[in-house]
Amino acid sequence: MSCQGYLDYKPNIKMAIPSTLEDAELLLSNYSEMNTGYPNQGEIASDDYFLSYDNWLSISEIDDRNIYCWNNEPLTNAMPWQSTYKVVYIANQVIQVLDKLDPKVNAQKWRQMNGAAHFFRAFAFHQLLSVYTVPYKKESASAELGIPMRLTPNIDEVMPRASQATSYEQVILDLKLAAGNLPVHNVVKGMPNKDAAFANLARAYLDMQEYELAYRYADSALKENAVLWDFNDLDMDADLPFIRFGKEVIFPATVQFSDAFGEFYCYMDSTLVNSYQQNDLRKKLFFKPSPSDPNYYTFKGSYDNSYGSPFVGLTTSELYLIRAECAARTGRLDKANDDINTLLVTRWVKGTYRAVDERDPATLLTYILDQRRKEMVFGGLRWTDLKPLNLEPKFETTLTRNLNGTVYRLQPNSLSYGILLPLSAINVGGLVQNKR
Repeated sequence: MSCQGYLDYKPNIKMAIPSTLEDAELLLSNYSEMNTGYPNQGEIASDDYFLSYDNWLSISEIDDRNIYCWNNEPLTNAMPWQSTYKVVYIANQVIQVLDKLDPKVNAQKWRQMNGAAHFFRAFAFHQLLSVYTVPYKKESASAELGIPMRLTPNIDEVMPRASQATSYEQVILDLKLAAGNLPVHNVVKGMPNKDAAFANLARAYLDMQEYELAYRYADSALKENAVLWDFNDLDMDADLPFIRFGKEVIFPATVQFSDAFGEFYCYMDSTLVNSYQQNDLRKKLFFKPSPSDPNYYTFKGSYDNSYGSPFVGLTTSELYLIRAECAARTGRLDKANDDINTLLVTRWVKGTYRAVDERDPATLLTYILDQRRKEMVFGGLRWTDLKPLNLEPKFETTLTRNLNGTVYRLQPNSLSYGILLPLSAINVGGLVQNKR
């Protein structure tokens, strides 16, 4: 404060502006900014777990408590929204840098950074769409609200919500560009490769009920990497049995932390836990008795090797399930049976798994979806899965919560499947709020 002339000092502002391939790589490889903090509201609102009334009252974030019981109170915590759009901003900043560089100079690195930037932008957009929009229906997607599709780093630009159809089109466009530029392998754990782009395309097309395209991209991804853990080789008694960046992980990502997912608060849905058969190792590897109430189980199976911030990245196990589901839906019964058996034999005690050979498409599809629920528990997909499944009468699900005797219900296809945008996005960004 006493230094004379301090305010007269003019730093070289060019030092703070990214302008090189190395700058682009540093921005994209910032794991805490690019791979963590994605929206957690869909996971909070899903039915994989429940909270006791006392534990619910103990949740420090009021928004999390409201979302848990699908209360339509305005959301004041903008962090999940803002941190995800920060990923978009950084990706756009890198794309702008690359546009000013000669792509023929260090062409391989330029293509890799270009692919990675478009992948991160698409992944962030897709995470936002999965939480803040209603179920995708091809016939009405052009009339439904999507999200603001920010394609430049200009934060002052007023950007309204695009349609849901336009939003998904941009995700697909970015991912296809990424797939054409990314390398097959990447030594940096948090950075995407070609396989990640294929995997996210399969996930996005599944949301859109484009089952043939989802099948093709899941197949392309599995041709690059089809490795699975043998759960027999893992430590059943470990508090967190899955190492971070394990061999099934194609692209790592987590949502924002919430007390609701903590081991002392979270009780897994008892019907779900009891649905695992005796020799299914997933029960022992995914769950443990709750330290706050041993009558219930809590979750320990995070592929991030952590509590409180569920893993929402891309894995080979998810790809087997996508390809199996889409195969069943498109008449490839042999392939559907083969994929689900390939996955499950690695999940059961050695020598005890009995392969399925189901010839009825409807029965096989139901079985595959049941296994998807068991495999992808707390994988960031349950909320997203419920949306399209609720469009099929045979798979409709009514969610319930019981808090101190008050029962809350979420009906299939409720408008509440599009989580409310935070108040700051409405008041400052001028965005249209989701309908209720």
